[in-house]
This record gives sequence, C-alpha cells and structure tokens, in this order.
Amino acid sequence: MKFTESYYEKVIEWIKEADKILVGFGAEWKVPTVETLFCAQEQWKASLKFQRAYVAEKEKKRKNTIEGIDRIFAGYQVLRKLLEGKDYFLITTNPDAYLYQQGFVEERIVAPCGDIRKLQCEETEHNVWRFCEEDSNPVCPVCGKIGKLNVLQNMPYQERGYLEEWKAYQTWLQNTMNKKMIILELGEGFQTPTVMRWPFEKLVFFQEKAILCCVHETLSMVSKEVSERAYSIMENSVDFAIQLGHNTV
Repeated sequence: MKFTESYYEKVIEWIKEADKILVGFGAEWKVPTVETLFCAQEQWKASLKFQRAYVAEKEKKRKNTIEGIDRIFAGYQVLRKLLEGKDYFLITTNPDAYLYQQGFVEERIVAPCGDIRKLQCEETEHNVWRFCEEDSNPVCPVCGKIGKLNVLQNMPYQERGYLEEWKAYQTWLQNTMNKKMIILELGEGFQTPTVMRWPFEKLVFFQEKAILCCVHETLSMVSKEVSERAYSIMENSVDFAIQLGHNTV
C-alpha cells in the first residue's frame, strides 16, 4: 500500500498508539566486523578496537553530517526514544552486537543469526559461552578447543546460543493477539527471509490489528496477500529512522 500523506508523521502516530511494537533490523544496520575470520580471539579484539574508537569519537562535538557508524548510532537512538515506555521486541540478523549497546532492554532483543559476544565449540554437542575481554585463551570449557564466534557464518552454527532469547520472543508474540501492533522491518532484504520478512508478513496476515512498514533502499516490496495493511517505503532504513527523529522535534 502507498501512503497518501507524510509517512514519517504517520509511523510516529502508529508507534504512539500501538500496544505492541516489533522492530527488525537487517543488513542496512550492519556495522563493520570481522566475523568471517575463524579465530575468535582476533575477531573479538578487532570488534573491541572498533567499538572503543567509536566511543571516543562520539564524545567529541558532532559535525553537521552523519557518516558511517555515527549515522547508525543516530538511527538507533531515535528509535530508542520512540520506544521508551512501550511494549516492544527487537530482532536483528546482524552479528555485530551493536544493537545491545544502544540502551534498549537486553531481554527484549534476539539475534537468531548469532552475535560476536558469544563463542561456540566445533563440537556441536558442547555449549555456547560468553566471551570476555580478559580471556587471553578463549577455549571451550568442556574440551579445551579454541572457540569460534557463535555467528551464522561459522559453521556448524550452534543455534543454542540464541534459543533462550528466542523463547522470550515467541512468548511475547503470543501476547500480541487482538492488540494494536506496528511492525517495522528495517533494511532486511532477502538474505535470511525466514527470520523476519516472511514471519512478519504472516503476522500481519493473521492479525487484523497489525500494520507492517517494510523499509529498504531497494527491496521494500510486500506481498499482495498483506498489501491492505503493509506499507512499502523505498528508502534507506537508517535514513528513515533518523528522519523520524527530525519529525518528533
């Protein structure tokens, strides 16, 4: 469906009126990581270096333009303010764990494709564990083998790393029936459509009070079956979030 008025104001209105809010973050929100490497220690060090450089930079005075990671941070912060005090859940396909640093309630986030805060063993029956900066030798607590980041790219991927959060997500979804609900699908595309894109459309199809906004620079299309309550916004989803902030001032 196409908007007949300024969609920024309309989305803000829907968020304010919603009983439940579901937000999915896709590849347009991904920040640089080195998750394709197999050495967990080097991946973690690179991620920490990146995160610290950002923290140091954000303490300086901001210029008029927002670029790179500053732009993604700005988008997250707009959404954090809009969701404050609301009943929300966040899902991300990005492994960078940057979403967890934005001030959202961690218990309301799930990363089914894994994230760089956790390690897994090549032995599939062994558990997933949290990686600490102080670990000079990140090894499996069961067998002593060097761990790999618990992310989808490191096969075989150990799904148990996110199952507890996924259970909380499913419980939250069960309580959305007959509630005013807005779903924001931000920058997802079709890399992992079984995580967000198809399940989100299914939610809208079965829940008459649900509205879906699919925002993507090039892949914002929605299926005909949900087109009466699904809106396609062909715009970079990070820019979209930042613009929402401009319209709430």
